[in-house]
Parts: sequence; structure tokens; C-alpha cells
Amino acid sequence: MPTRSPCFGAFVATALVSGLLGGCGDYVVGPPPEAADPLDLPANVYDEDAGAPTPENRAERSIDAGRNGDGGADAAPAVVVPAWEMPPTGVPAATGRGRVLFLHPDGMFRRVEAVQGGVVENVGAALNRLSPGVDSRMTQSKDGALIVGETTRFGCSTPCLAVFGADLASGGRVTRGGEPIRIGATPPVIAAGGRLIVFASAGAHSLDLYSITRPADPTLGWSKARLLTATSPMAWNHRPSLSTDQTKVVFDCGADADGTEATSVCEVGVDGAGFRVVARPAAPLTNLHNPSYDADGSIVFEGEGATVINGVTGKGERIHRVAAQTPAPTPLAPTYTNDNTPCVLPSGNVVSLWLGRQGNAQGGHELKLMSNKGQFLGMIAQGFDIRDVGLSCGN
Repeated sequence: MPTRSPCFGAFVATALVSGLLGGCGDYVVGPPPEAADPLDLPANVYDEDAGAPTPENRAERSIDAGRNGDGGADAAPAVVVPAWEMPPTGVPAATGRGRVLFLHPDGMFRRVEAVQGGVVENVGAALNRLSPGVDSRMTQSKDGALIVGETTRFGCSTPCLAVFGADLASGGRVTRGGEPIRIGATPPVIAAGGRLIVFASAGAHSLDLYSITRPADPTLGWSKARLLTATSPMAWNHRPSLSTDQTKVVFDCGADADGTEATSVCEVGVDGAGFRVVARPAAPLTNLHNPSYDADGSIVFEGEGATVINGVTGKGERIHRVAAQTPAPTPLAPTYTNDNTPCVLPSGNVVSLWLGRQGNAQGGHELKLMSNKGQFLGMIAQGFDIRDVGLSCGN
């Protein structure tokens, strides 16, 4: 593929209001968040594609600092940082069968319609026509209109946060004070309409969740980061997933970075209110992670623990559900084991990475579709080993 120059330019204000992107200008955040500085984050070892971020601009000056240091006539104008503002809430309408975003074994993201034998679209190849680079930790909004993730596109020498339109022909970096944000943690999430981003960053704990919001007037930029997990009893708070109405996030919360043992499922409002531990692992389960909301407020997640496989008791993974305000996990599809990393589509159907299909001799992670009652509806994508770094469901 020929080398192409990254494209930059002013971000269209009207496009920001609707959540759609025009061209590939910066998706501007504004001044650095006070609550977390992504430049100083350690790499998270949970994601197999996560690389250690390279700190840059450690001596970065505030954009409202005087160029001569004395606040004289040549000082840059002060920047007004908007207050954190609750974005509009509501449930995006479900349209069609929905789509799933996942990471292919070749390291490029794919998108596929959630139907048996769906056509797989190469997201990375399409984005190369916009600006060349490599993408990591990508998710899509509930309405499917936006994709957020880290990328080396748009001139980022190390992965920086960026937003793309669903057409894969538009997008731009999320910047702060003219500089790109580098998270280097776990997948961020973006709300329908593009006025809320939730991400993980080092803070009061090894990893905390933060949210930034854009006010109705897009020319004002983004708010400072709001800490969401200050009261969490867990050291690692990451892998957020937005509720159907986009007012809360559910996430992995545990004692280690990998989410391998004794990880629980936690929930908090995008404004930082209402933190709770939704479910803790209890026999026979030893680990709960990768949660995703259903439209009824219940939470679907992967539960790992003792199970019977071919008559032999061993350790395996099954998809579980926790009903709203009820802490007892129940298997969604008890007969399916080696079933991982679910996400719930706007339609209510559940997609997961299943290793147990008859004929899958290599035990690769393949995309399975089932109803919200656990009924098998078919295989969406099979024949290759999808990377188990998370799935993202949207329209």
C-alpha cells in the first residue's frame, strides 16, 4: 500500500453536534484533564495488543501560560474549560440486526453484521484510505454511528485517542490543548451523539475510570476529566461498557490487571454517582468479567469456574446474567462452555467468542449469536481465531 500523508484540519462544528465526523480534523478535547494525565500511564497487560506507551511532551506547558512566563502582552489567551455536563440521555433506537466490532488475528479490526454467515468488513483496511496506521482497543457507540479507539493514524507516532465515523471515511484525533491523548490502558467507550467518552487511567487506584463530556456548544471543547471510581474497593477498574440509556457504565473491577482471578463486576454513573459492586465471584465461579448491559437493565458477562465438560469436571467459561439489583449470576446458556467475552446487541441478542463449535478442531475463538434467552441463532464468523481483547456491539 502506498504511503499517504495524514490529513488534518479544522473540525466541523455542526458535525460535532450530530455526532458525525467530517474529513479527518481533530476531535478536540481542550486543556489537559486535571484528574488524570494519560501521558504517565503504565501499559495494561490484559490486552494482548497493548504496548507500553511512549511518554511524550512531559515538559508540556499549559496552553494558557505566557510565552514569556510573566503574563505580559504576548501571553496566550486563557482557555475557558467547560464544566462537566450530563449529556442527553435516552435509548438509541435499534435498527436492523446490529453489527459487531472485533479484532482479527492479523491485528486489524473487523466489523460484521450480526447474522449467521455475515459479511466481514475490514475496518483497518478501510481506514487506511483515510490515513495509514494501526488501531488498538476500538469500540463502537450503541447507535453504531461512531468508533473510538487508539491509533497511530493522523501522525500519531504512538497510539493516540481518535474517533471515526461509521462510514470509515471520516475521523480525527481526540486532542487536548492541541496535543493528542494517549491512554495506553483498556478500551474506551463513546456515547451515541459523541458527547461523552469514558476511559481508564491511573489515578487513586492502579486504574480508574474517568469521563469527559462535550457541552451542547461544540466550540467550547471538552470538560476536564471526572473521576468515577474513587470509592471502588478494587485496585483495577477498567473495560467499561455503557448502559442502554448511556447514564451508567458496568466494568471489570478486581485485584489484578489481567482480570484472571477474583475479578468482580461493578457499576457507576457516568457522573460518578451510585457506585456498586454488582456481583462478586462465589463458588462455583472464581472470576467474572467482560460485562455488557441488556435493554432490561440486566447485565451479561463471562463467568469462569468449575463446570462439567464432556462428563469431566473442570474449569471453564460460560455466559451468565445478573438481573437488575439481584446479585446471583445465572448461566444464560448452560450447555455452552468455553464461551467468552459477550456483548449485547441493541436488539437484545447476545454475541460471544465461542471455542466449542463442532468442527472447530483448533479451538479458535469464533463469533456465536444467541437470543437473550440463550437460544443458539448461528455462527456469525468462524474459521479463524479472533483475538480475545473484547467485542463491541452496536447498530
